[in-house]
Amino acid sequence: MDEQKKLLAALIAAGIKGHGHLAALVAAKVCSAVAFVPLCWLLFEWRQFFAGATIVRLFVFAGAFMMGWRFPDVILSRLTTRRRARLEIGMPDALDLLVICAEAGLSLDHAIEQVGRVLLSSNREVAEEFAATAAEMRVSSARGQALENLAQRAGLASLRGIVAALNQSIKFGTPLAASLRVLAAEMRAERLARFEERAARLPVLLSLPLMGFILPALMIVIGTPLALRIIDMLGKGL
Repeated sequence: MDEQKKLLAALIAAGIKGHGHLAALVAAKVCSAVAFVPLCWLLFEWRQFFAGATIVRLFVFAGAFMMGWRFPDVILSRLTTRRRARLEIGMPDALDLLVICAEAGLSLDHAIEQVGRVLLSSNREVAEEFAATAAEMRVSSARGQALENLAQRAGLASLRGIVAALNQSIKFGTPLAASLRVLAAEMRAERLARFEERAARLPVLLSLPLMGFILPALMIVIGTPLALRIIDMLGKGL
């Protein structure tokens, strides 16, 4: 049961909702695990790896089975990372739009629903999350729980502060627009800091292809005329 909840949480984090997809994920894991074993066997027969070591081959086949079982999880993790990046990019714009709707006099329910409609063309992930939250708030009286579900589905740490501000506005009637504007500015500052951190890592990452590809080619271009001249001089001397 815990494993089922974990798989459902992974599917929701990747943007795949519905219990029907859980069976598809389990079937994909089984098919992938079964497919990796004959592929590994074909590779061994083609290249004649471990031809006389049956025990080693069995261990490798077991490892291939486990790799096949985990392969859909790796794809799901990549989808989750890509979706979370899209949510991080679009969430400040959603907050600005939420501030505009709140200042226009809309209630929190209608403001969240409006954000889900407007952002559908520019950022589908954020729009779907806000639309799901608006639907939960329509059918349930516990609006704070719907906001908590939004933060849990998105998986963003910065969204916890937004949910706390919205819950505070629901409970105590505090001004919503000013606090959301400050939170949106903080999210943009955090996003800019992450971009600067990634940009600072680029020189280190570019040093490896520089050493592996550019420097050998440069040495060939510089050293080839010198080597040819030395060969000519030695040939004349002989």
